[in-house]
Amino acid sequence: MEARTLDAGRGRFWVAGGWALFNRDRALWFGMALVYLAIAIMLDEIPFIGYLLIVWITPLFAAGALVTAKDLETRDVHMPMPPREALRDSLRRACGSSVAALFQTFWQPEKTLAVMITGTMALGGAVVIQVLGELFGVGSPTIPAMITSGVGFVTWAPAVFSLVVIWALRLALILVTLSAVHLVVLDDQMSLPAIEHSTRALGRHAAPVALFGTVFLVPMLMSRHLGLPGAVLVNVLMLPLFLTSLYESHKELCPGDP
Repeated sequence: MEARTLDAGRGRFWVAGGWALFNRDRALWFGMALVYLAIAIMLDEIPFIGYLLIVWITPLFAAGALVTAKDLETRDVHMPMPPREALRDSLRRACGSSVAALFQTFWQPEKTLAVMITGTMALGGAVVIQVLGELFGVGSPTIPAMITSGVGFVTWAPAVFSLVVIWALRLALILVTLSAVHLVVLDDQMSLPAIEHSTRALGRHAAPVALFGTVFLVPMLMSRHLGLPGAVLVNVLMLPLFLTSLYESHKELCPGDP
């Protein structure tokens, strides 16, 4: 599997393609985002293991979203409907079809197992990153306190550098995992080779991937500081476009075998 070299600005074409794909069925995408966020919020209420469960099952839901993206890409666009009928159809897709789309890979045992293995690998990476974050004090209130207290650059710079490293690792883990899920469910790869291929492809195109990931993932991860309503709003608006754009990026980052 060969990966082509792409320039740093290529991400805007992925977003343009993702936007077009999102517009094919906005109600369905918003519905899937709301269902996923509702599940994530409930799991997050479980002390300690809630976050780990979210990390573990997210690849399964991402698999359903990516299969949906492929289906929408090949589906004929519906003819315009009368406003009342269009509203009824949108509500049906948002409330019913979105659940079926999100859970669709749960009924495919061979792919479910491979995605769960990918999720387990992601869980291991998340635990390692979490431990490193605790060791370096990332997220501790002492970092902003040091910066604003007037102490010298040499004092707080290592802590800020550690914060940047931890965030970079988190972003890389998310992108590698989701790219591997794409290879598993759409290209019929096994989980470990998929992780290897996605890591190699994303590493080769570090500049566009880093810019793409930062634009989408940093606001979504930081939105938790806005409170529950703000976090839900940010993620509902950004998550569908992120997934459709990720689907578009895969065509260039991990093209199929010639």
